[in-house]
Amino acid sequence: MAATTLVSEVTLPSSSGQRKMPLMGLGTAPEATSAVTTKDAVLEAIKQGYRHFDAASAYGVEQSVGETIAEALKQGQ
Repeated sequence: MAATTLVSEVTLPSSSGQRKMPLMGLGTAPEATSAVTTKDAVLEAIKQGYRHFDAASAYGVEQSVGETIAEALKQGQ
């Protein structure tokens, strides 16, 4: 069963056909995720349909965002 995407998407043409892309990305700046851990926020965002994550090096979250994406892929998200 496919997951329901809750994030608005736009359909763009590509060389291999039409591709859907989420219209929003998730910021991972520490102050943006102070109520929950970055990992929890990113994992929930993936479940909701987000596919773009702003993990600027100044935030210091690249490792945790990458590990969370890997975990989500293992879970089939």
